[in-house]
Formats: sequence, C-alpha cells, structure tokens
Amino acid sequence: MQQADEESLSAGGRRPKVWLAMGLTAAALVVSGYLSYVSLMAGESPAGCGAGSGCAEVLSSKWSRVLGIPVSLLAVFAYLDVMFALWMDGWGKEWARGLARCALTIWSAVIVGSAAWFVYLQVFKLGAVCPYCMAGHGLGVALVVTLVYQHRLRHYKLGWVGLAGVVLMAVLQMNSTTAVTTLENTVESQLTDQADDDQRTVTLLNGQLKLDPDGEPLLGSADAKHLMALMFDYACPHCRHTHGVLEQVRVAYPKWIAVVAMPMPMNPACNEHVPGDVGARFAESCELARIALAVYYADRAVFPGFDQWMYEPAVARTAEQARSEAIRRVGAVAYEQAYADPRTERMMARNVHAYGLSGADRVPVLVMPAGHASAAVVGRVDEVDQVVNWLKSPVGGESQ
Repeated sequence: MQQADEESLSAGGRRPKVWLAMGLTAAALVVSGYLSYVSLMAGESPAGCGAGSGCAEVLSSKWSRVLGIPVSLLAVFAYLDVMFALWMDGWGKEWARGLARCALTIWSAVIVGSAAWFVYLQVFKLGAVCPYCMAGHGLGVALVVTLVYQHRLRHYKLGWVGLAGVVLMAVLQMNSTTAVTTLENTVESQLTDQADDDQRTVTLLNGQLKLDPDGEPLLGSADAKHLMALMFDYACPHCRHTHGVLEQVRVAYPKWIAVVAMPMPMNPACNEHVPGDVGARFAESCELARIALAVYYADRAVFPGFDQWMYEPAVARTAEQARSEAIRRVGAVAYEQAYADPRTERMMARNVHAYGLSGADRVPVLVMPAGHASAAVVGRVDEVDQVVNWLKSPVGGESQ
C-alpha cells in the first residue's frame, strides 16, 4: 500500500493532480482578492450588490474583519500559501513535499472551519447572504475535498492547529465592535436644540432639516436631554439590532435620550438615492414605512408599541402582517384615513430626502445629539456601551 502511494506521488502521476488543486486555489484567490479590494476601498460595493443588499450588510458588519483587517485579505494570504505548498508538493524535493503536505493539512482545516463559521454567521446571525462570500467558501471547500480525495493530506492531527486558529479568530470577532462610518464632513451641525417657552426644535443636516419632537414619531420623551434621529428600514437586520441597542439605552436612561424614528425605505421604488439592485429583502420596504407612519398619524401613542412589534421577530414582518396588526391596534377606519392622509407620504419623502442629504450609503444612520464629535454614524451599532460612551464623551455632554 505504501509503495503504491509513493508511486501515485511520483512526478508523472503527481503533477496533473496538482494542477486541479491549483486551479481551485486560483479561483478562490480571485474571489478573495476582489472582496479585499472592495473592503479596502471606502464606498465601493461588489458588482451587482447595491446599498442594503446581502453583500453590503455582510461586508459592513463586524464579522467581516479581524482586528480591523478584512477577513478576505487574510484569505488572500492563506490561498497564496496554499498555492506555494501545492507547487512544492508537485515540484519540490521529498523533504519539501512532506512540509507542504503538513501545511496543506493545517490550511485545509482553516478553510473548512472558516467556511462553516462564516456561513453560520450569514444565515443565523446576520440573516443576510453575500453571494461572493459564499462562492469563495464553496471554492475553498471544493479545494479541500480535492486534496483529501487525492490523498495529499497527512498528519491529520495537525488539523487541530488550523481549527484552533479559526476559534481564535471567532473569539476576537465576538469581542470586537462594528467599525461604523462617521459623517463629520458631510453633516457638521447635525442636531442643535433651540428651546423657547413654547417648543423645542431640532435642526439637523447643516440646518437643512428642522424637526419638532412633538410632531415626530418619537421613542421616548420629548423632554429627554439628548435627542437622536435614526434613519432605518424595517427590513434591514442591522437596523433591527441598532434599534434594540438604542431601546436598551433609552429604557436604562429614560430622561437622558429619546430617538426620533425616521422610517426610510431602501427601495428604489420610493427612494431615488438607492440603486436598483438591493435585492428581494427590501421589496416591501416602501409599504412597511407607509404602514408605520399611518399608525403614527392614526394614534401617535400607539406608534412606539407598534414600532417595537415590527422588530420583534428575527426576520422582517410582511406588509400584510404589518397592515393587519396596524388595523388591530388603531382600528380599520382610523388606519385607512391615516394611510390616505397626505402627511404620511410627505413624511416618508422627507425622510428619504434627509437620507440623501446625509451622504450615507446604507442604513441605519444614527444622527447624534448636538456637540458630538461625529455628526452621524452609519452602520450597525453593536453594543449599549458604544452609545453610552459616545454620549459621555467630552464633546457629547455628561451622562447624568
């Protein structure tokens, strides 16, 4: 058996098999390289993936990086090393082939372990899938199957070294926070309170938009010390998580912050600032925003509870579910009147206009209180401490 194995690894029988593995490695390298380029170039999105798409959501999440380094860039280095090991296995001397197979065993464990981890994150954690990422994982797994089938892997216990590396990466990611984008240059004097004896107004987007908290869908008290504005889409999983974080802060500090809710559909049918390739996820976004705003105009006291209900499940409510719940909460007549009220459409258009003025390329967009160093942050907010620390910063004011 050993003699037959050595014969199969002779130069004549070994090299043709190496070419197949090299081809799969090269394909995975191209995909990883492209994703690395997209991740490193601010404002870029993969071809066919617009704002709010699965690609955009996955690549903008904290799971796309390790210690600030794009995981796709780490994959590039891994596949380059695999390519070198394959070359050594096909054309190197006997001692070099032994080392190459050890390296291939470790990298195979890394590739399979990473694929399992990132597929889990996309399907169960983010609820969004990046086709490019899945293609890269598929090529990687096919490469490992090829290596195993061709009996190139030896010393299988070394696979635990690779799996340990994957576990370390996962731990680092779980203890990191999303690198949100700031909009200091685009939005400078975002939220400025102007209080008088009659009302309190909020000015954002360099004075181009003024809000009266008493006339807005508000989560919390209009008398709260810090007022934030959140542009979001009910179909966006990152918005769902950010909404939950802000709700925790608001409940913990009821007199400290309140959030102006600005439903902002990521659907080109009602938002000219969104490209036409956002995917099926946002097919009902326009209607979901209209329904929520209709609930607000039908009975503003009902809106916070309805807003919370919209975000309860792990996946977005359908328009039919939202409509039925809206009617149950405010009554059919009140709902139909509010839905037809021109103010509903005007407010949604105002929110869309504000999104365009912000210069953001995705949601959520959290516009910070007056005096904060960053006018707004774009992207998923992961932790309560992030918001608390922002507001406790010297430029953000005191927490109490």
